[in-house]
Amino acid sequence: MSPGTNKAIVRRFIEEVLNDGNLEVSNDLVAEDFIAHPSPTAGPAGLAGVKEFAAAQRAAAPDWHITIQDIFAEGDKVVVRAFGRGTPRRAYFGIAPSKEPITIPWIAMYRVAGGKIAERWTYAQMPER
Repeated sequence: MSPGTNKAIVRRFIEEVLNDGNLEVSNDLVAEDFIAHPSPTAGPAGLAGVKEFAAAQRAAAPDWHITIQDIFAEGDKVVVRAFGRGTPRRAYFGIAPSKEPITIPWIAMYRVAGGKIAERWTYAQMPER
């Protein structure tokens, strides 16, 4: 796949799965044996883990939205610099519920293989607890 196609796959994943909550789209975009570095939860690995994470994030902060600031692609790698913003209605991933929105800046590198996201490395600047 071309770098442009890989970038479109990652952008679609962020917009449709993470922002819109359309978990079924992840079947088309994420490999069954997907690997996250580090894993955001102690839940299942692979595609099932991606769906669980996205659902938990949406349930905890229904207004959660990711804004892509930069997206670059070279070969099979896509790098995204973005931030998520939302109001946590319940505790999740170590973040306490709040009446005020929180913003979490992050950078991730995705590896795309066979037209699907196969791997992701993420660094997020989590809010103070």
